[in-house]
Amino acid sequence: LLRLRDAVSAIPYYERALRLSSSLQVGASILLQVSGRAVTAEIDYIEENSVDVTFIESGEEKSIPANDVLLCVLDPDPDRLQERVLLNLTRCLLQLADNATERRSRYLESAVLGSTLALAVASFHKNVDSTVTETEKSALLLRSQAQAELHKFPHAIADIKRLLKFDPHNAQARKALANLERRKRMAAKSDKRLVKEVSRWVQTAVNDSVS
Repeated sequence: LLRLRDAVSAIPYYERALRLSSSLQVGASILLQVSGRAVTAEIDYIEENSVDVTFIESGEEKSIPANDVLLCVLDPDPDRLQERVLLNLTRCLLQLADNATERRSRYLESAVLGSTLALAVASFHKNVDSTVTETEKSALLLRSQAQAELHKFPHAIADIKRLLKFDPHNAQARKALANLERRKRMAAKSDKRLVKEVSRWVQTAVNDSVS
């Protein structure tokens, strides 16, 4: 369905795959969104509407609403099922954004989240000395695309530069970086023109009110 560009029909299957692979249980590793980042925690205790967790990076213990859990990490996951599902779900959301007007920004923001989760899951499974995975390369490229369509060019460029740091000869990334830098310059020029026009309108209104 995704290859047929029928994202609307494909998305429910990917969502179901994530639900089936995401089991909320004591000892499981979960992903939470904190200050725009996907962070990893371990479940210590489960209540009806909340879970007690320990954040892996900081060691902080905290009780959070169960609805704040973005994903339970499937472990082990030798086939990288969750990563592939998240990447394809992100591709679906980008397809929907291409054809949408009213909800376009919402689809793009969801695509940013999907690719961020794919990066977090890939990082969870990767050994400390491992090189960058194909999942991470694809996720950075897709997230950069979504950020660019949201006109968040610094974030989009940062993702592409991170990808090129891992893979300097990636032709798609090099082309994307050149295009992003061009679009950023054009957006800056457009903003300057808008500021000048607004200033002129304000000055005209002030002069008219005085006279």
